[in-house]
Amino acid sequence: MIELLILTVLLDNKSSIYGIKQKIENNFSLFFKTSFGSLYPALKKLENNKYVTSKTQLSSGGQKKSVYSITNEGREYFNTLMTENLPENPSTASQLINIRLIALSKIEIESQRQVINSILNYLENYKLNIEILLNNTELKKSHKKFIEYNLHKISEDIKWINSIL
Repeated sequence: MIELLILTVLLDNKSSIYGIKQKIENNFSLFFKTSFGSLYPALKKLENNKYVTSKTQLSSGGQKKSVYSITNEGREYFNTLMTENLPENPSTASQLINIRLIALSKIEIESQRQVINSILNYLENYKLNIEILLNNTELKKSHKKFIEYNLHKISEDIKWINSIL
């Protein structure tokens, strides 16, 4: 997930790790927090796989800093990350759905449709599982109310995503 965030940022402009962190905070902080401790290894991995390159430059204060840019291979990897199957874990999938929806404009129209359909399929299956769970007669009232709330939330998500098609 962090790799997708980094590549999304670098699609717009090359940037230092500080710039990458700032852009992630500005665009994705409602549902994803990051730290330099997670950015450094992710950038190193992306660089080792030739998805990004780095160049050392001097900052205005005379300090050395690395500036990262995305490669053609990185653009292809970005497209792969955008279109691969969503994970089964609902909280991870939810974060990834949010990231993909924000980054959607950075891929071609046909790929956008593929991503949206993938998200809709995931949400429809999740909704079905919630409906099955609601039929459990042994649920406590408070638990049932919480599940109904989640069913409502998922239904609204599906409705909204259908509206952007």
